Amino acid sequence: MAFQSDQRIKVQIITTLGSDQIFRLLADQDIQVVMKTLGLLRNLLSNKSQIDHVMNLYGKQIMQAVVFILEGDKVADVKEQALCILANIGDGDTAKTFIMSNEDVLKKITNYMIHTNPKLQMAAVVCVHNLSYAEEN
Repeated sequence: MAFQSDQRIKVQIITTLGSDQIFRLLADQDIQVVMKTLGLLRNLLSNKSQIDHVMNLYGKQIMQAVVFILEGDKVADVKEQALCILANIGDGDTAKTFIMSNEDVLKKITNYMIHTNPKLQMAAVVCVHNLSYAEEN
């Protein structure tokens, strides 16, 4: 539902859920609940112009949620989804500043690029690719 929704629906979804509920879902003991929550966040950040808009409204909370996952003791599949969210954020024109201005997040991405798990390496490389990609010189 969130992936191909228009911007108004995406904002309504994240507003209705609220950051407290998102954090509760991300802290759930059921890994499937955490994965679905990350999938929802990823889908809310799926169109370049909508990425920028959603991040302008909720960027701080979304970045906190991603860092919460990356710093936790979650399994690799969960951390991969968090890195994919960062990759989507990095695809935004203005949203990427949420990553580029956060040295801690940049270090985390760098560390995942040399992680032993290939899924995490690939997701981190996609983050770097999106952060470095520019449509104009």
